Amino acid sequence: MKRVIILGAGFAGLHAAFTLRRALPEVALRVVARSPLFLYRPDSIYVPFGLDPDMLGVLLNPTLTAQHIDQTVGEVTDLDATQRVVTAGGQHFSYDYLLIASGMENAPQQIPGLHHRAHDLTSMASLLALRRAFLQLVEDAGQGRHRRVVLLSPPGRSFAGPLYELALLLDTFLRRQDLRDPVEIVVATWEDQVLPGLAANDALSEVLAGRKIKVLNGWRATEVEPGQIRFEEGRTLSFDVLATLPATRGALRVRDLSYDENGFIRTDLYNRRARVEGQTNIFVAGDAADHPVKQGYVAFAQADVAAHHIISDIKGEAPTHYYEPRTRYIIDGFDTAIYIDSTLDDGPAFVGRSRLWHLSKQILGKYLPWKVRQGEPFGNLFDRPGVSATYPR
Repeated sequence: MKRVIILGAGFAGLHAAFTLRRALPEVALRVVARSPLFLYRPDSIYVPFGLDPDMLGVLLNPTLTAQHIDQTVGEVTDLDATQRVVTAGGQHFSYDYLLIASGMENAPQQIPGLHHRAHDLTSMASLLALRRAFLQLVEDAGQGRHRRVVLLSPPGRSFAGPLYELALLLDTFLRRQDLRDPVEIVVATWEDQVLPGLAANDALSEVLAGRKIKVLNGWRATEVEPGQIRFEEGRTLSFDVLATLPATRGALRVRDLSYDENGFIRTDLYNRRARVEGQTNIFVAGDAADHPVKQGYVAFAQADVAAHHIISDIKGEAPTHYYEPRTRYIIDGFDTAIYIDSTLDDGPAFVGRSRLWHLSKQILGKYLPWKVRQGEPFGNLFDRPGVSATYPR
């Protein structure tokens, strides 16, 4: 009996696990994760506006048990690729195939003062604190006090999409209370474009400008002081409320793997084969890989490729799935939303903007956690180009 171990229980890890179980009912599957919960992170952006965080979690044990998938909750402390053994939670597990979908971790200490003075959008406690800050912002604006909200993307953060979404949500939140004018919303990012490498950059920039959301491109933060951010070239920016997506690094650091300078696992270009550099039976998907964009759809698509390569190998068939470098996501603004389907270069892009996309995101927020509870792959997210049956040039 072949043994497959999956490190991580986010989008990538669970989609791969459910895909493998459906195709290979006889294979021994184990999921190793740091938490017993699956957290639906795309909807955590609504927590500052009142969403109950308890609505975002799914307890995994009932689902995995029903699917005959073993579960280990704990940290991965060692990997012996020669002997094909993973050590996690104080136990040793042998494998024939390994999929690493362990994600990434924050490195806020790269910017002195950032961790203590900014609301971290990846932390639930910090999102709840940001909710309180927004309520105070409403009170201050209601009394005619001018306030500045800064959303910061520091060097080392590869995808700032949630910051732009938060800016649009806050804009609508304030407009609905007729309190937008006293509040300045600024996005400061080290990147040279709103969405570097994405053909939809101009469309999103136009929307932000139309909402009077100021974007400062090429501003590289160096330090955060009380009420002020310092940037390279002597620039400074004051703030009343500061939120950030911190710089990141790979979350898994064990022997026998090759890493880039930020601790992400090296793969082939754009991780098209979803295979770890120098390994024949170890795959990687999502944020753990050295892919330049860390985003949910990318994780889905790479996990699908990895799972199908493992399936093909076990069945003795030639692989047919390869990852095409592209991304899809919805940036919500409460009253309307923007859908972007784009390659990761200057290729074609589809950009839609309507209330229907807002409703679509609300449906996804129910549908995908439901799929997790059912133990089913995430389905027709891959029916359009994103996973290819032929290797792309």
